[in-house]
Amino acid sequence: MRIIAGTLRGHRLRCKPGGSLRPTGERMRESLFSSLGPLVSGAVVCDLFAGSGALGFESLSRGAEYATFVESRRKLADSISAAADEWDVSQRCRVVCADALSFLASLGGNPFDLLFADPPFASSLAHRVFDWWAASGRRSAVLVLELPAAADGPVEAAGITPARHAVFGESSYRIYQQG
Repeated sequence: MRIIAGTLRGHRLRCKPGGSLRPTGERMRESLFSSLGPLVSGAVVCDLFAGSGALGFESLSRGAEYATFVESRRKLADSISAAADEWDVSQRCRVVCADALSFLASLGGNPFDLLFADPPFASSLAHRVFDWWAASGRRSAVLVLELPAAADGPVEAAGITPARHAVFGESSYRIYQQG
């Protein structure tokens, strides 16, 4: 797994897929970031359930101003911090070792332009992140959810339809924007 474009292009992610770690694949990231286009440049990004940090690092590589990585597993959070130091982007990011929903609850609002959430597939966490994002009311904020390919998105409950939806093997992503 490597960063596929931008200033960090070619840098290899420290974490290997397996077990409960399911990094967003290169083809899916290429499609996702092509769909996001200029929304990434200058954005304040949050990578929830960060795992390998692929989405946050890809964002920084493509011009995001700042990225917050939220990962509950200490070993993975430490790996993200080490990569940020090694790749000389630690001044443009923060790594938080915490439960994603607790982290969101601790915020006074939604400070992020772009929120990535790739929760464990066998959970209801995607719906809970979506509900928090929809309630945040930040009109310019974009949410990207990664879900199992066959899953129904949380869109039905809130009346917000995804601007883009794509499927890659067992996984899919949905891009939501309010307003």
